[in-house]
Amino acid sequence: MTAHAIVFDCEHLTEETSPSRFWCGPDDPDPLLVQIGAVRLSLEPPFALGQTFDRIVRPVGRHGPVAPSAFFTRLTGIDADRVAAEGVPLAAALSDFAAFAGEGGGMIDSSPMYGSSQATIGYALDRLGHPPAVFSADKVWTGS
Repeated sequence: MTAHAIVFDCEHLTEETSPSRFWCGPDDPDPLLVQIGAVRLSLEPPFALGQTFDRIVRPVGRHGPVAPSAFFTRLTGIDADRVAAEGVPLAAALSDFAAFAGEGGGMIDSSPMYGSSQATIGYALDRLGHPPAVFSADKVWTGS
């Protein structure tokens, strides 16, 4: 079996200056997960890109469903129509991602600057029963 890594990224709801306030401003949206994208990368020469993964998540906040803003759509290209057409519940997206990753992932990188990624990773690890082969790491942000 060829060794590989899973490289992934997530998109969270945002407004123009929300990250600079850690999504704590009076009009900031909850940093809800909207997309999980990933690719399987061979760890052997020539380090080929393999199968890809893309899931749109229906963002549901404290007060119900939340539509992407115009700013979020400008950043990501993901609009309310795409969420309505392709969106799945968070639990389904995480289950699909776990099936895609299979045994290929062992390290998850996160940061407080990624919005709700830490809570999302915790939720996913809980749902997966905290696999012993998975290592979760956090970036440390300091002021400059």
